[in-house]
Amino acid sequence: MKQKNSLFKNIFLAILLVTAFVVVFILVANTLNPKGSPVQEFPDIPPFPESELTNSNVIMDKTVKVAEKRFEVTYQSTKKAPEISAWFRVELPRYGWTLAVPPSDLDMPIQELYFEKRPEILNISIVENPNSKITEITIVLRPGLVREDLKN
Repeated sequence: MKQKNSLFKNIFLAILLVTAFVVVFILVANTLNPKGSPVQEFPDIPPFPESELTNSNVIMDKTVKVAEKRFEVTYQSTKKAPEISAWFRVELPRYGWTLAVPPSDLDMPIQELYFEKRPEILNISIVENPNSKITEITIVLRPGLVREDLKN
């Protein structure tokens, strides 16, 4: 009988410890980069309203002479690329961004936009996946990168 009680006690303690570990892990993960918000240094660039943040990074880029640090965020949406592209072309000028390079075809499932707010360049890639019906929106901000650097 003592062995049975001891076994139940050990199982209960193990379950309690695993539960505590999972709770602590979730709290720490949400503190590092809470779901739905970009990295802390990412500038005030509005996300597409019907999207969910899937990734957010600060990348040190040694290949570009002028801009060593860049910010990258990725969102997913169920909306089509032309609708998302149109929203950014209307919304970002309200934040002081100027459309530098518009998409080549406004009806395509892949859209590439470049905005500038000197000396920064903002690249938005919008790619529909027809199999999953998910559209990925990747926003890359390159502080200090001037438009002439895009030609290289």
